[in-house]
Amino acid sequence: MIETMLLDDYRLLPFRAEFGLATVLMWRASFQSAMGLPAGDSWGEVCDQLAYLMAMDAGKVRVVLHEASSEVAALFVASAGEVDHLYVARSHQGRGLGTHLLNIAKQESSGVLELHTFARNTGARRFYRRHGFQEVETGRAAMADNPWASSPDQLNDVRCRWRRDGVHD
Repeated sequence: MIETMLLDDYRLLPFRAEFGLATVLMWRASFQSAMGLPAGDSWGEVCDQLAYLMAMDAGKVRVVLHEASSEVAALFVASAGEVDHLYVARSHQGRGLGTHLLNIAKQESSGVLELHTFARNTGARRFYRRHGFQEVETGRAAMADNPWASSPDQLNDVRCRWRRDGVHD
């Protein structure tokens, strides 16, 4: 995995441990905002999420750094068939980062990409539909894997699929 320039002031880099804490804090803030959750980070939750991030397949995890501020502007975790995580810091949204990252995922894909998003994350659902993803199934994530949820209804999720023209199952 190589470093790539995105837009004018952004670099896409392979994840390194030195980005860990900043990545988790950006990820949590982006998620909390998108889901309408109160902002807040207990040290235990941050540590658990950092351990989760560090255990991911390093070949799939990338971050976007903003050149001018050295901030982690996005987290991008994808494989040939799935986008596992795509989070853009609130202060960097609306600049085309998410679109660039999805385009990279499409280029690197086998021609079919799937992802999950929570049903209540209407902004993400709109974004993915705009980029050619179709909602193909609904389900519910597990309470044990999502300590932020206070009820099962908050865990309704949507599986989305994108296909390159001409690609079939």
